[in-house]
Amino acid sequence: MKRNPILDGLRGWAALAVLWIHFPQLGDSGLAALFKKIPDWLDCGYLGVDVFFALSGYLITRIILEEKRAGRGSVHHFYFKRVLRIFPIYYLTVAVVTWLTSWEDTRWCWFYLDNFTSLQRATPFPLSHTWSLDVEEHFYLFWPLIVYLLDIKTSRRIIMWVIPSIAIATALSSEVLRHVTHYTYAHVVIYQLTPCRLLTLSLGAMLAYKEMEGWSIKRRWLCLGLLGIYVAIITAKNMDLFRPTLKMLAFAGVSITAVSYAVFHALKSRLAFWFLGNKTIGFIGTISYGLYLYHYPVLYFLQWTNPQRHGVPVPLATGLLVLALIFLIPIVSWFLIESPLLRLKARPPR
Repeated sequence: MKRNPILDGLRGWAALAVLWIHFPQLGDSGLAALFKKIPDWLDCGYLGVDVFFALSGYLITRIILEEKRAGRGSVHHFYFKRVLRIFPIYYLTVAVVTWLTSWEDTRWCWFYLDNFTSLQRATPFPLSHTWSLDVEEHFYLFWPLIVYLLDIKTSRRIIMWVIPSIAIATALSSEVLRHVTHYTYAHVVIYQLTPCRLLTLSLGAMLAYKEMEGWSIKRRWLCLGLLGIYVAIITAKNMDLFRPTLKMLAFAGVSITAVSYAVFHALKSRLAFWFLGNKTIGFIGTISYGLYLYHYPVLYFLQWTNPQRHGVPVPLATGLLVLALIFLIPIVSWFLIESPLLRLKARPPR
């Protein structure tokens, strides 16, 4: 499959959006305070994770469909490549955090189940952000089997109708339960649990099917779609009933619209290529997995994720040094661990 550099750029901006919302305010100037309020108002963390989901669903499905159409590839080779890409630095991070905390704290992270067991966790946790990796692993567990083993028409129906229906039904049921029984974890169910979060992954996968069929979408419809989604987000902020569900749908829409634009139109636009295709943001996209994985434990052990410190600025010089460290760790990880392992991906297992 021909590599699209725009997608690396989109991934890079998604990683920066998550880092932006997690990083404390640098300095105590009014401009610094405004800069910190922007990601909260835009829900950058939510949007960044959704873009990751949409990209994962699209890329993984497209790779499998290309292999299936070409008569090559296999389920076990797919999982071999996923294990090489995901497991090494994930389990390295979990092992280090376990050593610094305890097995009791991290035990479910070893099995990619922490997103289901963290509903009642009230305090920050150094691996809180790995809930999104849990969702992706659950998607990887069943979706490749469906695409490889079933015919394209059947798998397309599942991704277009069955999975989105389950996601929306689960979200709406949680909302109703919240209002009827005062169930306090509905927003966590919608935000973190796999049945709901599969929605954006399924939309990304759906885009891969549509692309294979020669489908495209005009830029003006993408712009109108973004405008409608933006109105939905603003409306959701002022609603009580079904607000988490509407946010889930709105950000899923923003994410898949962004990925659609990157796939079909960004390469034709000088401005988009400058914004998404430049080498700097592309490199950040290349190391985005490590950047996402490592940044939160660093901030946690500095106690910068403590709710009592919310809104408390850090000295500018200290913050810049920590920011440099947060980028240095994934860069070293990329060149010493990830990149050498990725060279093995082309070798099928024996």
